[in-house]
Amino acid sequence: SYWRITVGNSSMLAPPPKNPQADPNVTFDATVNKAGNPSVFVVYRDTQNYPAYLINYK
Repeated sequence: SYWRITVGNSSMLAPPPKNPQADPNVTFDATVNKAGNPSVFVVYRDTQNYPAYLINYK
């Protein structure tokens, strides 16, 4: 079997603000593990996700 996990900041339940001093309610859409060469992308809203595969069973 194949498992892919990540260990990160478990307290980050929402995206961080873009500019906390100006408006803390304007947040990033996603975060990554490394800005220069990302391999993990985290999105925080269901509307930003789509399945890579859709499997239908009969």
